[in-house]
Amino acid sequence: MAECFPYGVFTYPDDPDSARIAVRAGEQILDLADVAARQMSPYADLLAAPTLDPLLAAGPTVWHAVHRDVRSSVTDGMFIDPGDVVMRLPFTVADVATFGPGGSHPHPAVRFGRSGAVTVSDTPVVRPRGPSTQLGVDAQVGFVVGVPSERGDPIPAEAFADHVFGMVLVSDWCARDVPATDDTHFQTSVSPWVVPLDVLASARFDVELEVRVNDEVVSRSAYRESRWAPGELLAHLTSTGASVRTGDLFSSGEPAVRMLDDGDRVVVSAKAPAGDGTSIDLGEVRGQVLAAR
Repeated sequence: MAECFPYGVFTYPDDPDSARIAVRAGEQILDLADVAARQMSPYADLLAAPTLDPLLAAGPTVWHAVHRDVRSSVTDGMFIDPGDVVMRLPFTVADVATFGPGGSHPHPAVRFGRSGAVTVSDTPVVRPRGPSTQLGVDAQVGFVVGVPSERGDPIPAEAFADHVFGMVLVSDWCARDVPATDDTHFQTSVSPWVVPLDVLASARFDVELEVRVNDEVVSRSAYRESRWAPGELLAHLTSTGASVRTGDLFSSGEPAVRMLDDGDRVVVSAKAPAGDGTSIDLGEVRGQVLAAR
């Protein structure tokens, strides 16, 4: 697998208030804040933050420079075993938008969610009270906005890379049997690692999604077959003049593949082609269904 060096945020179990920015290198984690400080990087202050928020807002020029430095300095730091840390939600979620398949509509169909429903991978998924007997999960590719826009200035599709920092994998959990007047989606899990947009651009967004339930593959899909390109989704969000903010999350993908039982473990993973003929591991998002409380 080719490396994409995604960004995340971790804490140590005995110090939950001391969040650190990191990159993933293979099966290990590198404390990026530590490396940047020791190398006296001009971006050390950005990388010393407890979330990716300042880096997201810094814009493409800084994004490219930081990721270039990451690639050249992965050997200049102490690697950490993932089992020794706790991964956190890597950015502060602002607005949430989920795009459906769209059917025959001439424009993307969008549903707006709640930032408070967004959780990091491995957060338990508690079945809604009732209890719901038709709980499913939608596997999606999500995009994280970095640079905000001005209200009244729509973003054209070709300006996608000027505003979007990177990609996460998304499991959008839904209860199909709740009243139709309510939102059927009650929790949105995201992968702990944000893949820089540069990696996806070189792969032409050729993302292959896989869903496993209790280690059984139940679905595979190709994001390239989506009706709407990521830039078109961002353009639609701002087409009426609405602005986007740092930390906005919008996603699209496949609807629920089957109903889930208590105890089911769901893993959504993805890969993309690398330029050398190998694949890029884009990470995974995990969740286990627990009984209603």
